[in-house]
Amino acid sequence: MDLSRLAKTDLNLLVSLKVLLDSGSVSKAADSLHLTQSAMSKTLTRLRQLFDDPLLVRQGQGMKASPRAEALKLQLADLLPRLDRLLQPEGFDPAHSDRTFRLSVIDGAYTLFLPLWLPRLRQLAPGIRLECFPAQEVGLDGLVSGRQELAITAQDEPIPPLPRGFHSRTLMTDHYLCVAAANNPRLAAPWDLDAFLNWPQVHIHCEWDGDWLLDAELARLGHRRQLMMQVSSLQAALQAVLWSDMLTILPAAYAAKVAERYPIALRELPLTLPISLPPLQQRLIWHERSEGDPGLHWLIEFFSKACADL
Repeated sequence: MDLSRLAKTDLNLLVSLKVLLDSGSVSKAADSLHLTQSAMSKTLTRLRQLFDDPLLVRQGQGMKASPRAEALKLQLADLLPRLDRLLQPEGFDPAHSDRTFRLSVIDGAYTLFLPLWLPRLRQLAPGIRLECFPAQEVGLDGLVSGRQELAITAQDEPIPPLPRGFHSRTLMTDHYLCVAAANNPRLAAPWDLDAFLNWPQVHIHCEWDGDWLLDAELARLGHRRQLMMQVSSLQAALQAVLWSDMLTILPAAYAAKVAERYPIALRELPLTLPISLPPLQQRLIWHERSEGDPGLHWLIEFFSKACADL
């Protein structure tokens, strides 16, 4: 490490570089940092000299990052949060913190977990802000890049090992139920496998998971569900069955929670076949870069304790 070179470098330039690369615009970066456009242009010139690279080049109406800039963007996503934590006081005081936590959240978690978390969180840590993003559809890229600090996930067992560098905490294990509108006339008929297979259904399609085990096993045994609609969220599936004669399959804890507010009927899966759907595991996942972050670990413990009775 060349400490003399670091001593001569204005590390504020790294903050400016991140904002420039995130926005892809000198004017937008200037607005974000409360600088004039002229000052931001001079900062970009200094950055180009520092890295001996154009970093951002004009392309059409916007600017495109150079290959070197793309590589720097990934490094900054890891480096700047570390520097920020280095400058923070030791420990974490939730009652006086104004920190923003960035979370990747599956859509069902809002209904299932927020009633357990938010009231108590607002009491213990009224200044904390939660910035929630849709769950990543492929892998855990948001945690790797630093865009998010914590992921709330759901995955059918058996759970494959996490990639190296990740840690997890199980919040709860669940199973599945069939859900239909409470006034659906099909509910009056006997509930068996034939009824299930012939009932038009809404399928929650998660393309990153491939074929669902249930459908693969049904096909192997010569059966097939009547899939009439595909949606990408639990809430969309719920609304579809409320306004039709279809049914859908939802996690049991989520289904029980929405049954408190919506007129729906719940049925166990009538699987007399030599198969059953595996349990569903809801987990928290974070990257090893956060192992030394007392604030994030406080939040993980808070979430886990709030879910202890589920």
